[in-house]
Amino acid sequence: MRTHRSSSSAVAAALSLCKVLLIVLALICTLHTASVDGVVQR
Repeated sequence: MRTHRSSSSAVAAALSLCKVLLIVLALICTLHTASVDGVVQR
């Protein structure tokens, strides 16, 4: 039971971390494209 609980919690933590990383990557991509567009427009 303990091992199963720890493994399930670890999986949940990993999934949450992956979600956060994906969100951060998306924000960086949008900011990068926006900055590049601004430089190109200039």
